[in-house]
Amino acid sequence: MKRQTNLAQTIDLVSQRARYDECAKKLLTYKAIIAWILKFCAKEFSPYSVHYICENCLKEKPEISKYAVHQDHKDQDERLDGVDQTAYDLMEVVVLNLGDAEENSQQEVLNLLNILFSVNVTPVEKKRRLQEEFSIAMTREFEGEVENMCNLSQGLVEYGIERGMKRGIEKGELKKAREVAISLAETGMPVEKISELVKVSVKIVCEWLAEKS
Repeated sequence: MKRQTNLAQTIDLVSQRARYDECAKKLLTYKAIIAWILKFCAKEFSPYSVHYICENCLKEKPEISKYAVHQDHKDQDERLDGVDQTAYDLMEVVVLNLGDAEENSQQEVLNLLNILFSVNVTPVEKKRRLQEEFSIAMTREFEGEVENMCNLSQGLVEYGIERGMKRGIEKGELKKAREVAISLAETGMPVEKISELVKVSVKIVCEWLAEKS
């Protein structure tokens, strides 16, 4: 089996990230998840229970990345129906900083999202904790989306580990080449010949020698 080039690996990674993003967005369209976010992030919903919000306030089909958040954005399908300039100016942005699924947060919604998007929690454990700790029913479709996202996130993690190891090896090889280049220079060997032997440009070899002196 031929080893992929860096370009091919990057193309695969971008594609995998796009699929991961789409999967994450799909999970956020489930009413049970939206209800938790609204409960803790929108003051209008704070007096109500998650169950009440889910059953009474989310009648329409949830949509993500369909409408432009800013009135001047042209990269989305359309603007919000009936929303004028004043209404756009009144919109609020909520930023949630996720952390470790194993570290308990004072905000329940963060605990929920940390578990949902964790790369360290297995699909089985995710589904168990979401059901037991947040009373989120595990439908077949929702379970499938959770497993799919877990598989994609694991692939991204493995790719990151592989890249990190490769960079570590390359860094070690470069350090060794520098040591050899300095040793050869001390014997009086010309810089051009050293460059050829250690397979590094003349410019870099000169920089190494300048640092040494």
